[in-house]
Amino acid sequence: MLRSALVMASGAAVSACVSRVETAVAPMIAPPAYVPPIPQAPMIAKAAPRTPLGMRPELFKKAIAALDRHSMRIPSHDRIAIADFSMPSHRPRLYLVHLGRGEVETILV
Repeated sequence: MLRSALVMASGAAVSACVSRVETAVAPMIAPPAYVPPIPQAPMIAKAAPRTPLGMRPELFKKAIAALDRHSMRIPSHDRIAIADFSMPSHRPRLYLVHLGRGEVETILV
């Protein structure tokens, strides 16, 4: 009887130490978090600058087109100097134009 009790006790002890082995389950991958799209920057309406008084309109348009074409290399776009060499030299023919305020300074050159 002692022997059978010992066998029963050892069987119970061994079965208590052994755990059930589960098969490996693929890990659950969480769905990626929703990232809202980045909104575009608002477009700023660019008002076409007006031709200053006393300056030829086609010359001013050419100067503005050149400023737009070379805008990546020019750090400041608020002022522009335009020389009109088609005018006689006794008249002011260099125009310093402040595009933001529309002010013009003429210089005799």
